[in-house]
Amino acid sequence: MNSSGDSDQVQAYILHLIEKGYSHAYVNQGISALKFYFEYVLGIKLRERSTMRPKRELKLPKVLSPEEVMSVISACTNIKHHALLMITYSSGLRVGEVVRLHVRDLDLSRRTILVKQGNGSHLTERSAQKIFEQALKRARINKQVSIHALRHSFATHLLEGGVDLRYIQELLGHASSRTTERYTHVSLRNIQNIESPLDRLMREEKERGGVEGSSG
Repeated sequence: MNSSGDSDQVQAYILHLIEKGYSHAYVNQGISALKFYFEYVLGIKLRERSTMRPKRELKLPKVLSPEEVMSVISACTNIKHHALLMITYSSGLRVGEVVRLHVRDLDLSRRTILVKQGNGSHLTERSAQKIFEQALKRARINKQVSIHALRHSFATHLLEGGVDLRYIQELLGHASSRTTERYTHVSLRNIQNIESPLDRLMREEKERGGVEGSSG
């Protein structure tokens, strides 16, 4: 059997999947299936470079603007549902952590929340998602986002407010700072603070004119 030709065909097929826009996971499953078929069924050893896996794409978190967050929360007329969304956004907790909270987990004097797992009977994550979807609809926000967007928005808005990335990592419970660094890609703070060269020159020219005018 022509293993070189088979490897070329496999490589061409993988490139075809990538060009068609299939997900990283889908392409990887295809590679694994092809390797198994060729090596264990046909007995053909494919070239290593023909089955190289594509780099995992960076998926940026989906966030809401501060105004959109307030619109969604305000759209909840049920006090329990309102509290659910308020806590999710204000704490940055995962929805699975929020639905398991009890009043005794709140330390109002220290303004902290004790996060525990396995608190028995509680609201399901799916129910929380439905509450969020209904509020999103009532607020007339047409973004395709889940309730997890409140956690992403919490982190992004903290970053835009000048909070150090290390503190945000701690608040979100991320083991690696690389996970938290995703929020720098969706934050507008750094982009908005970049001054164009033309703006800088015009500002300096104006400042010089002001100084010259005052000295005269």
